[in-house]
Amino acid sequence: MPLRSPKKEEIKIYVGTDSHSYGKDWVFATVICCHIPGSGGRFYTKKMKFPKTQFKTLFERLIQEAHLSIEASQIVEDLCGKRPDIHIDVSPNNFVSSRFHSSVASYVSSMGYRVTSKPDSWASSCVADRQAR
Repeated sequence: MPLRSPKKEEIKIYVGTDSHSYGKDWVFATVICCHIPGSGGRFYTKKMKFPKTQFKTLFERLIQEAHLSIEASQIVEDLCGKRPDIHIDVSPNNFVSSRFHSSVASYVSSMGYRVTSKPDSWASSCVADRQAR
């Protein structure tokens, strides 16, 4: 059976960002994951370093992760005409980040994007996590 190009509406796009500490810096990795159901997918990464002094609290870092994901999603939407889903690396239950869940999720959804949080936010908690390490 010959290979066919997927239709635009078949491709699902997810964006997520995670960060990790390295010496005096925070390394942020933003990923754009393109998934074609039944055919697999691929992802694209952008890494950035910021001095630790720029983000003094966990909340500031989580908001920056959300902001970078929103920026990437806006670029994807402008280029492709598809609105990605944003995965945030925040849990609604029993984790250090859980107290910031509603703030971060509200920020993303107020920008018009569908939000997914842990444990279902694989783009940020798995793909971006691995790229930031």
